[in-house]
Amino acid sequence: MAAVLALSMAVTAAGSAVEAARSRGPARTWIRAVAAVAVCLALGSIALKEIQYARAGRVFDEIRASVPTSAAEDVFLSPTPGVLATQDPQASPAPYATFLATDTKITSDGVLPFYVALYRKNPDLAGWLRFPGWTVHPIDYPVMYSGNDSTYLELSFARRKSASGCLFFDGRNDPTTLARNFVVYGHAMRSNAMFGNLEDYPSNPVEIAGDHTIYVDLLWTRLEYEVFSTYTIDKDGDYRRTDFADEADFGAYVALLASRSVHDFGVSVGPSDRILTLSTCDNDTNGRGRVAIHAKMVRQIVYERLDVSSQDYEIPADVSSAVVPTGNPPATKPATPPTPTSAAAP
Repeated sequence: MAAVLALSMAVTAAGSAVEAARSRGPARTWIRAVAAVAVCLALGSIALKEIQYARAGRVFDEIRASVPTSAAEDVFLSPTPGVLATQDPQASPAPYATFLATDTKITSDGVLPFYVALYRKNPDLAGWLRFPGWTVHPIDYPVMYSGNDSTYLELSFARRKSASGCLFFDGRNDPTTLARNFVVYGHAMRSNAMFGNLEDYPSNPVEIAGDHTIYVDLLWTRLEYEVFSTYTIDKDGDYRRTDFADEADFGAYVALLASRSVHDFGVSVGPSDRILTLSTCDNDTNGRGRVAIHAKMVRQIVYERLDVSSQDYEIPADVSSAVVPTGNPPATKPATPPTPTSAAAP
């Protein structure tokens, strides 16, 4: 409402300035009037952006309310989010635990049931990201994928122009597979929405965020990550590679990322790990700087498939009933994660 009022006042002020200039006539007065109009229009532009931000916030609130995304965190809070997968004796042990879900199944084309309705609305939906370490505006948003790094910079989930855009995967990623490095971008909104909370994260991550666990749902699996590095870097810096020649190449790269961190998170990372990178603008650098956060994958939940596709899936009236596990999960995470086992691919 305040933004609408400011926009209305700016338009009224611009009109008044022009009328005053017409009545006075001299060139100097016209110059002043033009300057006044320019200021009023600038204020109007700011007000218009505020209106867009508010509208985008309401849209995400509606989307969030339609999906039981907290279930992702609740499942991982349980010491046994599924049946611990049996390790393949022929494969190298994976540095994360894999669980076979017992509470639900994915559709035949690989979509978790509670994302089916959103996926039908926009098939660019690739998953959901939760970083619940903040009291105000905890990060809790859908993640899009368009195959490039520009589409969702200024598009809403409904594909309408939006100053806040959406969170989205790097165009080089493939969200239908388990990447070595998933890279997710988002705007650092001054309201702290989207990735706004991340802008100050490197300055003191221990105090800024109460938890350093990040939950990422792909449409076909659920992943848990622990932050191991954060810092600021030039936007053209080497901090978001997605392709690696081999494990040695990847190992050297994650060692570099870890060495840059301004804080020791006590999380080791090595050549067989998989990581997540969050990237957002550092608004104090006039667009040149970026805030980088890197997290190591520690647990995964995989799902058996139904015989029905997402297009034919009948959405239950109470969608949460398909995903909330039985029993009450504990209030805190287990002290130590389960023994790592090999990953099960979709």
